[in-house]
Amino acid sequence: MPQSQAQAKYIRDEIQSASPQKIIVMLYDRSIKSLEDAKKTTQSQDPFEFTANITKVEQILAELMGALKPDIAPELVLNLTRLYEFMYSHLVKAHDEKSEEKIEQVLTLLRDLRQTWVDAIEKAKDEEPYQQDAQTTETKPRPSFTLQA
Repeated sequence: MPQSQAQAKYIRDEIQSASPQKIIVMLYDRSIKSLEDAKKTTQSQDPFEFTANITKVEQILAELMGALKPDIAPELVLNLTRLYEFMYSHLVKAHDEKSEEKIEQVLTLLRDLRQTWVDAIEKAKDEEPYQQDAQTTETKPRPSFTLQA
């Protein structure tokens, strides 16, 4: 199997076996990589690569916005929606102006969001023993947050 096909299969398998929370982290990772690549090509002679990288991140942001569930955490969803919309509009401007500064501002936000998700996933893992034990009828305290946003 050629390497590109093997890589594609590996990525597909990784996505299919990932938790929803891990998929969000993967989307942030892809966005960060695409913006880092876009930053490198702001002044390149080939505007296609720059545009493709910016567009990829815009698509990911749209996907993240579409996946939000306002019935679970309305205030969190509102704040994330506003943040995603800000980043999206900032990327539109960055594309028009070929602005490394605007790209870097969005990168900073994405890195912070990614780290927040990683921290939340770790905290949830640490608190798993406090969930209801399936072997007994004893109910253990639940964490004070949810990861669905």
